[in-house]
Amino acid sequence: DASALDGVFALDIICGKECVVRTGNKSPLRGGAFPEYMQNAIKNAADAGRHIMISGSYIAGDCFDSVYPIDYSDSTLAAGRKALQKFIKGTLGYSLHRTHASRTGEVKVLGSGMQKMSFPVKPNSESYCVECPDALHAFNMGSEIYMTYADSGLPAAVRTSFGTYKVAAFGFPIEIITSQEGRDGIIQSTLAYFRKQ
Repeated sequence: DASALDGVFALDIICGKECVVRTGNKSPLRGGAFPEYMQNAIKNAADAGRHIMISGSYIAGDCFDSVYPIDYSDSTLAAGRKALQKFIKGTLGYSLHRTHASRTGEVKVLGSGMQKMSFPVKPNSESYCVECPDALHAFNMGSEIYMTYADSGLPAAVRTSFGTYKVAAFGFPIEIITSQEGRDGIIQSTLAYFRKQ
């Protein structure tokens, strides 16, 4: 329902560590960051000119590769996966550069005075950890690399302007950045990018 977007400036989609799983040999696939209903909702928001901030450790890796070994050779599964990849490239403006992009979890914002920030890559008592963050490929003409992983230099976040809306995509969950200042800085910088003409 388009009226649900009235007064909405931007969406913040928190994917955490969502990935596709199969709980038994013959059971249907479950989970994933972008089930069909979510793709439709995001597309509707984009079509209505709403900006999108999306983060998670498998927002590309589970869509262009697989976190768990899943056979996508079935024609229905293959078609759904191909449609998902087209949606991510066409609506969100990124694709997978590679998985396991950082061992340290340190990220830095390019061209800013912001300090390096980090997220946990090992189990700890404060939050969940991200063992294999995604490196994102800036797929579209209006895309730019926004953040990199400090240890590998690989793209940690990309931003894309589609003209009527913008997307900021992060290959790690921003909610687990260890410092409040870092989380706030990412959000403020992203909102400033969305507002910029």
